[in-house]
Parts: sequence; C-alpha cells; structure tokens
Amino acid sequence: MVFVLPARLGEHSQFSVPADYEARMNCVRAALVPFAERLQLPTVDLDPVLCPANDCNALRTRDGVHVDPDRAPEVLDWLVGAVLAARPG
Repeated sequence: MVFVLPARLGEHSQFSVPADYEARMNCVRAALVPFAERLQLPTVDLDPVLCPANDCNALRTRDGVHVDPDRAPEVLDWLVGAVLAARPG
C-alpha cells in the first residue's frame, strides 16, 4: 500500500471551496503526513507535480481541482511510476 498525499488546490477551485482554501489544504496536508508516517506507509506527494514552481493552476486550468483532460495522461504516467517506485522492496 502507498499513500498519495493530495496536492494543494488551484485558485479556480473557489467555486466549490471557501476563499481560505489554501490554509485549509495546508492544514489537511499537514495532518496527513504524520498519519501516513504513523502507519509507516510509503508516501507519494502529488503537490510537486500538480503545483510545479508553486503554480497550482498549471495543469488544472478548468476548475482548479481536476487535472485538465489533455494533461491527465502525463500525470497518470508520473503517478504510476511514483507509486511503483515507492513500494517497499
């Protein structure tokens, strides 16, 4: 089992989440890291992929939450590779 840490939301996500979405997502991510550590789960972090150079809109221009369809294959390829690499020996 591998735990996938969710990325922060993009600014276009404000249609469905409150204006303090950044603080909320940081709080969620901060709580999930020790959870995965406590369970000794290898972890893959989606944030560097979905928020490259701190731009959380780069791959999610439509709604700030879901990866744009034309970019989804590259994210899926990365995710599969990262999960396989994170699995214990």
